[in-house]
Amino acid sequence: MNFQDIQKWLRIATAAGMVASVANAATPAKPKALSGPAPAITELFVADMLGADRAFVERRIGPAKYVNDGERKYVVAGCNVTINYKGNAVRNMAIDGLSNRCTFNVAKFYPQERLTDAASLTFGGFDKMFRNTVYFPQCFGTCGNSANPSLTAHYDGSHAEQFVEIQVSNSYPYRGAAADKAFRKVMDAITSTPSNIDDNADCSVAVSAIAQTYFTGVQINNIVVGYDLDTNPARCGR
Repeated sequence: MNFQDIQKWLRIATAAGMVASVANAATPAKPKALSGPAPAITELFVADMLGADRAFVERRIGPAKYVNDGERKYVVAGCNVTINYKGNAVRNMAIDGLSNRCTFNVAKFYPQERLTDAASLTFGGFDKMFRNTVYFPQCFGTCGNSANPSLTAHYDGSHAEQFVEIQVSNSYPYRGAAADKAFRKVMDAITSTPSNIDDNADCSVAVSAIAQTYFTGVQINNIVVGYDLDTNPARCGR
């Protein structure tokens, strides 16, 4: 190979390298995976939003995807959020499907409590935080197609807490399958009639205590906070 050929190959190699560099520079970097609570969620789930005007709320999170009278369902930063209004004022707010992105600090509603991430709560952690909680299982026998099986725990806020209610739930058997099986076995032993969503036995102190025992380590996946929560305990005269 003569000198001219060497120069020619050097020019080709240099050009190829430059092209490769340009190609690499033009390739967009892969976006990093999102982590931590979505800012839009943490800004929405604060005590000051209870009673806020709907127009004020929707300027921040956008219009509702579904509307059913006073209930409006939104998708906020990829999270399923439900807000109930009385007139145009917020009465309660919920997240369906808690995750590391779809969560908030519970202490924003209960300042006396230690900082707690909603998505990390178990039923036992909820009990420890609020103490006077009431459990009510729905459809641990069978409800057919009328409702889905779930376990809910409810707390009524005190005067010092501005009477803010909070309710957490878990739709089993999607979570807590072992706890669900043990709970059903105990309930079968103490009752001859399977309970369903409208059965007042679901709200009894005994059933609440049994559910609390078996589900203490099970993580919650839904949460609602505010006023006028539509719960089974309320219908049972709690």
